[in-house]
Amino acid sequence: FIGACYGMRKDFINKLKKNGINVQCYGLGWSNGKISPEEQIRIYNRSKINLGIGGVGNSDKITCIKGRDMNVPCTGNVLLTMYDAELANLWHVGKEILCYLNDIDCADQIQYYLERPRELEKIGYMAREKALKKHTWEKRMSELFYSLGILQRKKY
Repeated sequence: FIGACYGMRKDFINKLKKNGINVQCYGLGWSNGKISPEEQIRIYNRSKINLGIGGVGNSDKITCIKGRDMNVPCTGNVLLTMYDAELANLWHVGKEILCYLNDIDCADQIQYYLERPRELEKIGYMAREKALKKHTWEKRMSELFYSLGILQRKKY
């Protein structure tokens, strides 16, 4: 997991560890400390599953999209994160990213997918393909400008 240690995150990580999940955490407040953007990419690439925690503050009921929700799939690696309806509009859950509902579901999915490396590889591949088609900065900004009426779509 890459992100600061605050709110419900420490408790969530401790629950995963109690369920036998080997989780390494990086960021302010974790023992591994803050890391550079370059090191983040290296960690995404060497991790079998990259964990996301989409809760806001102390809540796991209020969620939002985090930077890693785009960064990890763009690298072609697997993201397992807290379910968020907005996130499900960007990625096909179960085929391009993985989502959990609580710590037990998260631990179960980690154990399931670690036993199925080919499925993980396919999910990472599908995520990268979607990222290149729809989620580059150029594509996202173009869509924003079209929706604002700043750019006009070409008519053929």
